[in-house]
Amino acid sequence: MPNVIVDRVVYFLKDFPPFSYLNEEEQIHIDSGITVKFFRAGEVIFTEGMTGLVACFVLHKGNVKLLKKTGTDQQLIDQCEPGDIFGVRSLLSGNPYVMTASVEEESLLYAIDRNVFDHYCKSHQEFALYFACGYASGQVIVREDKSET
Repeated sequence: MPNVIVDRVVYFLKDFPPFSYLNEEEQIHIDSGITVKFFRAGEVIFTEGMTGLVACFVLHKGNVKLLKKTGTDQQLIDQCEPGDIFGVRSLLSGNPYVMTASVEEESLLYAIDRNVFDHYCKSHQEFALYFACGYASGQVIVREDKSET
């Protein structure tokens, strides 16, 4: 019997790099390490300086803003679009989050478990290169595939 939720996650992610680099079997496997999470407006996914989260996130629907403290205010650094992956930098570096992820409207996210993420970074060069190239170019959210340039 097919798993409708896994099928929907695979169907959504398959169009976005780096998931589009994986074959169908690998896409189904990576989905075994994904948790579907719902956040209400005003909730915070993670805060600047926070440690210990064991996942990165893909926005499926909604609105998430990435904010950075500037004195007593918070500056908008970026706003996530469907398919955007965020929270990766801390997974890759092991350092605390450098921004706050704030939910602006009801949002549905896919949380990708650190172990599954690490597995694909180690076993798929193109998957890892996607993030390495994007972050090396200074992108907060990797939207463009710079691994092919």
